[in-house]
Amino acid sequence: MPSIRIRGDEYVSLEFKPRKGGSFEFELDSDLPVKTYVVGPAALERFEEGSTTFKYWGGFADARKHQKQKIWLPFTGPVYLLVINPNPDHTATIEYEVYY
Repeated sequence: MPSIRIRGDEYVSLEFKPRKGGSFEFELDSDLPVKTYVVGPAALERFEEGSTTFKYWGGFADARKHQKQKIWLPFTGPVYLLVINPNPDHTATIEYEVYY
């Protein structure tokens, strides 16, 4: 499983290119509760501009340590898994796996 570290109050966006829509599944284990969102390019842009309202297709807006979800994407092209560490004081260590 790949792993990443995210400083407090920061995020990473992981890009994936599924084949012609279809399913997208991710599994994540973190030492601290983190938030996740599965978004397309336009929503990623809105998020990075600081908007708190953007369309997402999956993920967990309530922070949690263990996450697993399978979703069906209604679009083709790149998809982004946003992983957000809402804890301002601690760095989160996350292991994740993505299937599509």
